[in-house]
Amino acid sequence: MKTKQLSQREMDIESAAFQTIINLGGNWFGEYMTLTNFDEIYDLIYKNYISIQDYKEQRFWLKTSLFRLLNGKACHKGLSKNVILKLQQIKI
Repeated sequence: MKTKQLSQREMDIESAAFQTIINLGGNWFGEYMTLTNFDEIYDLIYKNYISIQDYKEQRFWLKTSLFRLLNGKACHKGLSKNVILKLQQIKI
């Protein structure tokens, strides 16, 4: 039986770094992470996240990037205030 070769995108989405993004996003923003999907996170956040070497800078960048993505989507559903409150609770 032939096994399918994974694309670079699929391998990246299965990587530990991508899982860290998802886990931190879930811890920080909770159920509001459902406003987005893996493709948007990969396209808008992943490459920059892995290119930052400093831990605190990486976490700060991730926090603000996820906030921008989620808040933009939350505005359309009237949930922006809730996402902002979640952002204010994040300690890095």
